[in-house]
Amino acid sequence: MSVYTTSFQSKSTPFHPTRPDPCATTIISTDLLFNVGNLVITANFLDKSQALAGSVFNTVAQLGNSIGLAVTAIIAAAVSDAAERGGRTNSYALLKGNRSGFWTCFAAAVVSVLISSVGLRKARESREEERTIAQGMPCT
Repeated sequence: MSVYTTSFQSKSTPFHPTRPDPCATTIISTDLLFNVGNLVITANFLDKSQALAGSVFNTVAQLGNSIGLAVTAIIAAAVSDAAERGGRTNSYALLKGNRSGFWTCFAAAVVSVLISSVGLRKARESREEERTIAQGMPCT
């Protein structure tokens, strides 16, 4: 949510009142994602495959973080450069680039929530199905 609110920052808004919130929530969301992901892995994988699943999850999370940072930086730099070539001042061009980067992060967060909610629902359904099979009950 903080990325969304930062996207509306004006040029006259001071730096410090608006920047700590997105920086803090980015750190919290990364740690929360890692912990929740590991809990899902623990709940859904057999004991002998949990280590492999955890290491794959960690690798994918680190790659996603790096690729997301690179894509956001490329988009922000391209938008800032286009604004400067369009005759805008340097501060306005940087603000426009930062806004585009924040909108990119917001869109990525929305897509992640949608994909995660569908994926977690399917994981829960398959886990419940496995439990009923293990108990010897027929699946409905």
